[in-house]
Amino acid sequence: MTAARVATWATTGAVVIWAVKAVAIGTAGGLDRSPAESPLFLAGMLTFLVGVVAIGLAVTAGRGLAVRLLGVLGAVTGLFVAWMVIDTAIAALAPEQDPHWVWEELQLWVIAVLTAVGWQVWARREPATAPAAVG
Repeated sequence: MTAARVATWATTGAVVIWAVKAVAIGTAGGLDRSPAESPLFLAGMLTFLVGVVAIGLAVTAGRGLAVRLLGVLGAVTGLFVAWMVIDTAIAALAPEQDPHWVWEELQLWVIAVLTAVGWQVWARREPATAPAAVG
């Protein structure tokens, strides 16, 4: 399986897992009331990290080991920075008086969806130059 395919499955999987987590939280009546909440968070986070690492590898496919490692480091660092920016923005928008549990979970959904959609856009774009035919 290629890194691009792993990135697609993992980023989409993180969205699905964290959506299921949201349903579990909502069904239970709020945060820390569902026994499924923590395992689903962990499964989503692991899936998300696999997806981010796979994005770094897919973007640097065909390059040397050092470039691929830098690609992975760049992907993880970039997504961490994006996560912090999104988290800060959401915290600034959240109501101060008794915010709903959704405000606590919103950054997960936003970063997961942006990553999955961003990867899909990147993966489906037309290559800038077609590879030369060998023959």
